[in-house]
Amino acid sequence: MKKIFLFFIVYFVNCTAAFACNTNTYYCIDGRLGLGIYYGNLGSYEAWANSIGGYGAFNFDYYRKWFYTSFDINIGFANTAITYNANNIIHTRHETNYSILGKFKVGTTLGFLHEPTFIYFSLPAELYRVGLTGIINSTFSFHGERGAFFNTFVSLGIGAFNRTMIAHGFGIESGLEITFDFYTIHAGYGFYGNDFFNGGQRYEVSIGMIYKRNYAESLITPTYNNIDFYARLKAIYYNANTMRLIHRDLGSVEYPKTHDFVILFEMGIYLSNFL
Repeated sequence: MKKIFLFFIVYFVNCTAAFACNTNTYYCIDGRLGLGIYYGNLGSYEAWANSIGGYGAFNFDYYRKWFYTSFDINIGFANTAITYNANNIIHTRHETNYSILGKFKVGTTLGFLHEPTFIYFSLPAELYRVGLTGIINSTFSFHGERGAFFNTFVSLGIGAFNRTMIAHGFGIESGLEITFDFYTIHAGYGFYGNDFFNGGQRYEVSIGMIYKRNYAESLITPTYNNIDFYARLKAIYYNANTMRLIHRDLGSVEYPKTHDFVILFEMGIYLSNFL
């Protein structure tokens, strides 16, 4: 995994010439590559987990006047304290939490290309694998892993993003998204369930700062191509509704309404090019 991550860093830096605004077609391509830390509070049918770890982030944006599309992916690893109730006794054990967060966005671009506002449809897909080592399926194959669980969320909604440049090449970036659960999976020790359109919501808010080198020159140069820097704080809140699960021992049970959240902070290189 370390070799793969290093490969992407080298590839991203070596391919900076491909990220440029075209003076004839008036489009821009931006890319980000960052590292971050996060704290997560997640739950399952019988357990809850507090996780602290790190993640790698990659983002690719393409935009022109009136059109915007984007792809994001985060891959994280964390140390997790899982607390669960077994035979009316509270237990806590430490395991590893693996997470993958991907997102596709498409919408419209408003304002100037160097200070854009994006209004878009958002399709996030997220997977949290907390303490599991076995195969994930509907045959309850998690024996011996009490408290471990697997959560997947796919949602669809809308979002907005704005970049405002201030003095000396510094800029403020902010974003807000509201999406609604499209498909959900909850699985763990002795239980499994999936559901479509259960009415849950996902809220995401972010605030960050970028620093663009040679910003003043880029405003009058036809093509701008440079590696810059950014930092961003983001919070995700999952307002998941109740759903029915099939339990190996208890039959049909109810997954309780949860209020999970994740807080992420990342820093990295940001290649922005505009007309």
